[in-house]
Amino acid sequence: MQHRRLRASAALLVPALLFAMVLCSGCAGQGAAQGSTEWRLRMLEEKYLSYEEARKARDGAVDERLRALEEKQAALSARVDGDRESDGRRLDALEGALVSGRGTSPASTAASAQASSVASSGDATAVPTVDADDLGAGGRRIQPEPAKAASPAPAAKAAQKPEPKPAKGVSDKAAYESALNLLQRGKTDEARVRFEGFLGDYPNSSLVPNALYWKGEALYAQRRYADAIVAFKEVTARFPKHHKAADSLLKTALAYKQLGDDENVRFHLKALREDHPDSTAAKLARQRFPNG
Repeated sequence: MQHRRLRASAALLVPALLFAMVLCSGCAGQGAAQGSTEWRLRMLEEKYLSYEEARKARDGAVDERLRALEEKQAALSARVDGDRESDGRRLDALEGALVSGRGTSPASTAASAQASSVASSGDATAVPTVDADDLGAGGRRIQPEPAKAASPAPAAKAAQKPEPKPAKGVSDKAAYESALNLLQRGKTDEARVRFEGFLGDYPNSSLVPNALYWKGEALYAQRRYADAIVAFKEVTARFPKHHKAADSLLKTALAYKQLGDDENVRFHLKALREDHPDSTAAKLARQRFPNG
């Protein structure tokens, strides 16, 4: 009887133990799953923090490179501006040397004089120089008189005698040289009148393009830029193939520059580059107007 009771108790105890084991295994599995999830979350957080640190370091490096590039660009711009200013001073010094005739041989003086005349836009009252086609008899170079510091007193002006006019019947070359001599001596108004007289007396002379050009130079030296443009444009219209046409295009552009008309400056510089690309005037234009 007791044996049967033990067997019955054992039969009841075994299911209870099995049930308890199942419960324990479920709790253990749930705990393990929860621990795995927390571990994965910590790993993701660590990866995110590492990514943020790497991104900040990368952005910092990019900003540093950008700052370095900006500093290099600023230094390069300053260097370019300095070189351009230095080149401008050198060009002005060269033009001054050409105008004064210093440091040049007799052969190179005539070839470089025209370049100096055409490029002297900075000083509108500068006395123009002449080129090889404008030399006096025997190839003598006509030199300008030194510029006067102040105008003479009224009494002195009254005492001055006007330049004698060329005698009637002289050759066109003699009349032309007489007007050119006045211009080189700084007597721009008298020279202009003489050139106008020459154009009226010798309309068929081969020196007409030269006379028209130097009439424009006389007007330019007097700051009469609009009148000078008319004279220069007559050269380009009537004698487009003459070498004075290239000089006239450049001086037209310079006169428009003095008047503040940049559109006409660009137009005439373009015409000079296209029509006379190998001329001295075109080379001077590229130096004085490198941007167009």
